[in-house]
Amino acid sequence: MKLDPSLARDRMVITAARWLPQRGMAGLNMVEVARAAQAPRGSVYHYFPGGRDQLLAEAIELASYTGRRLIERTAASAGTPAEFVEGLFAAGGTWIDPATQSGGCPIAAAMFSAEVESLDLQQRLRGAMQAWRTAIHAAYIGLGMPETAAAELAPSTLMAFHGAMLLAKADPAAGAFAAACRMVQAALLTKTVSLARRAR
Repeated sequence: MKLDPSLARDRMVITAARWLPQRGMAGLNMVEVARAAQAPRGSVYHYFPGGRDQLLAEAIELASYTGRRLIERTAASAGTPAEFVEGLFAAGGTWIDPATQSGGCPIAAAMFSAEVESLDLQQRLRGAMQAWRTAIHAAYIGLGMPETAAAELAPSTLMAFHGAMLLAKADPAAGAFAAACRMVQAALLTKTVSLARRAR
């Protein structure tokens, strides 16, 4: 999903996606988003005839696409599953500003306020997380991991990633992403050794 920042409509989607980690969905207002995106206020409902839900849906789609592309690019530049994990968690660490603890995962942040939103938006958020888990699973397979191990470790990797995100926001000095990376890499090693023993 490629957007053009020179277009007011696309700037609104980009702004909404960027605001999700700070405000969740409940705190997003179309007028404020339009103002921040320097979009004509009178054209807001021309751009998004479906209103706020349409804007949020497209922001979720953008965030989902961005996360999936991060996973795919990181896997493409890795030679082993351990290198993939290292690259993924290093990239995740850049999502949090250590000085202000601002930032984070837009999808995870949105999910915390999803209960007061439409079922369609809730389903889109679940779909985004599923897409990321599928992408991690595919990355592990592409790097030579057996199917069974990849299926077990993909959700664990996603959970560790978001757990690190929360801890990094709470305590920037904790080294949360480095610690989570080591934890997942240890699980990779344990699984590899276990599979090797079974193969004997």
